Formats: sequence, structure tokens, C-alpha cells
Amino acid sequence: MPNPLSEAPERPERMDRIENNMIALGIDDRVWRVEAERAPMEAVCLAHDEEYIHRLEAASAGDKAALATFTAPDTRVGKDTFDSTMKSAGAVVEAIEALFAGQIRNAFCGVRPPGHHAGRHEARGFCYLNNVAIGALWAIHRGFAKRVAIVDFDVHHGDGTEEIVAGNPAIRFHSMFQ
Repeated sequence: MPNPLSEAPERPERMDRIENNMIALGIDDRVWRVEAERAPMEAVCLAHDEEYIHRLEAASAGDKAALATFTAPDTRVGKDTFDSTMKSAGAVVEAIEALFAGQIRNAFCGVRPPGHHAGRHEARGFCYLNNVAIGALWAIHRGFAKRVAIVDFDVHHGDGTEEIVAGNPAIRFHSMFQ
């Protein structure tokens, strides 16, 4: 019987597609590639409850009780989930730091797993940490920005981002979806 997740839209080949498109567009040689470090907990906890982060870490380490809380078939947790999600969020935090330090003029973080479905307390839709919400809140927290606009365009609504930033007067969220 075929594995239903083998054809899931979120899989490692997505990074290859991003890379191939950058080559096809002729911009791959103008991109500064960085192997990101894990995001600091201080940044991640601006968008997510600390208990949720610890539960995600425990589930990724194989804790059966924590694993049992991640039941959606599209947000299963494996041994590398915590590290990869923390590094994805870390890439966003590092990009913001570099932007506001004047080291770079713009940034594109082609990170996986994505993040716009992840809510404050839970993983959803292949998303474990909400990278864009973490980034927006980090920029404000660090005093780099007084206001942030998030423009989310995807097939699906960025429900997790909306949940996290709703009611924050410093963040304007726009979601365009099919």
C-alpha cells in the first residue's frame, strides 16, 4: 500500500524546486546562502507558548506522550522536526538582524517547513513554528520596526499567522489565497 505522505505537498524536494527556479531566473549567484542557527527561545516565544515549544521538542526526541498530541497526518513529528523548525525560524531572525544591521538590503528565507498555519499552541498544515509571525514580532521586540506589514499569498489562508498577530496594532496582516 502506498504511503499517503510520500505524495504530500510538504517534502524535501520543495527546496530543490526553489533552488532550480532561482537558477532558471538567473539569481542564484546573487543570493547569500546561510546555514541558520536555531532561533533563540526568546524570539520563538513571542509567537508561541513556551509549553508548546517544549512539547514539540519532546515529541521530536521521541517522547510518546508528547508525540500523541501531534495527531494530524500532515503535521507528524519526527526526530529532526524540532531542529529543522528552530533553524527555519532562526533563518528569519538572522535575516532580520542582518537587514537592520545594514549587512544586507533585502532577504528571502526559502525555509522548510513553512509556517503560516502554525498557531500559538499547535502545529497545523505542515507548519510547526510560524516563521513570519516570529520575524514580525522579533523586529518589533528588538526596536527595529514600529509597524510591520505581513503579506501572505498562498493557496490557503494564513490562519495561524492571523491567530498570532490578531489584535496587535503594530502588525497589519493581509492574506491572499485561492
